[in-house]
Amino acid sequence: GTAHFRSQNAPPELLGSMQAHQELLELYGGISPAIICLFMMVSGGMDWRDAIAPLKQVDVWYEYFLCLYVFFMVIGVLNVVVGAFVVATADIARKDKQLTVNAEMSQLRSYLERLGDFFNEADVDRSGTLTLLEFQKYVRDTKVSAYFQALDLDASQAELLFLLLDTDKTGELS
Repeated sequence: GTAHFRSQNAPPELLGSMQAHQELLELYGGISPAIICLFMMVSGGMDWRDAIAPLKQVDVWYEYFLCLYVFFMVIGVLNVVVGAFVVATADIARKDKQLTVNAEMSQLRSYLERLGDFFNEADVDRSGTLTLLEFQKYVRDTKVSAYFQALDLDASQAELLFLLLDTDKTGELS
């Protein structure tokens, strides 16, 4: 009650001074409030003018000091932090691309191994070459048709596949 009574009866210049003193204590009246105030200034939680106003009444140099602080934090430190995040994100994207390429290469090797096994099984006479007749007989088997589907190939197009693979047009695949 007494402080309230005194502030009601105080002259306007003293009342303004008391209000500035109160703001000064709220914003900078210890390490914790000062750190919070400085953080809020650079993170958008508090307007710079609101934080500078009580300090200007103490000395105008504090205004320049805080402007320099905000400039250094926003331009210097925060840009370095953002740059570090950008570099980390680019590194992750590059690694992700490499993982995708490695996975595709592994899948291709597996596919070629299965295809090689398929042709070795289809070569019934073990001549090391596969004729169109051997190929057609082998593909008619239901297990082989299912195997073709596992390789993402259409068994009904077996002859066309054989002709496409027979690049030297000898009627045999080796």
